[in-house]
Amino acid sequence: MGTDGTPGWRRVILFLALVLLGAGCSKDQSGGPSSVPASPTPTAPATPTATATVAPAPSGTGPSPVAAAARSATSTPTASPSPRVTPTVQVSQASGSTTSLKSGQVISLKLQEHADGGYGWQFSKQPSAAVLSVVTDQSLPASSPSSTVGTPTPGATAFHRWTFRAVGPGTTSFTVVELRPSDANPLHDYSLTVVVSP
Repeated sequence: MGTDGTPGWRRVILFLALVLLGAGCSKDQSGGPSSVPASPTPTAPATPTATATVAPAPSGTGPSPVAAAARSATSTPTASPSPRVTPTVQVSQASGSTTSLKSGQVISLKLQEHADGGYGWQFSKQPSAAVLSVVTDQSLPASSPSSTVGTPTPGATAFHRWTFRAVGPGTTSFTVVELRPSDANPLHDYSLTVVVSP
């Protein structure tokens, strides 16, 4: 080494450079300031919840699957339809006619009755009970507005009404006659043949 100390200074400078360089590396490894910015801690992306699959559908596209499922779960089962009630059909055919009915259908026959003369309607021939049953057989009061209930006014019009129900398939007929108890010959008679289909 020369007397001016040049090589010694070089060693000192080289030593200091190494020390500084080592210090910088150790600061980066120990969590000190670094030239590379630290990335922010990633946060978990928002995940759809279970309600995403059952959320209400957009307007105009109908109810959500859950709403439909809830509705079907709470709805009561449809009851079996009750038998159809067929209105009573008024018989309008002339005596000796034939009429057709379906099983279960109801018909009504209404005839004028001369109750003021003691006449009344009764069966001279009953229908077959397996085909046509008699539901009602009744005398109706006189239709005169001045008549007293239970006491027919002379000349007033009373009626007799029968209601029949078609019971089963087949053909039957009946005859009713209007007469007084003391008479052998009827004043009027009416007969009807009934054909019942299933």
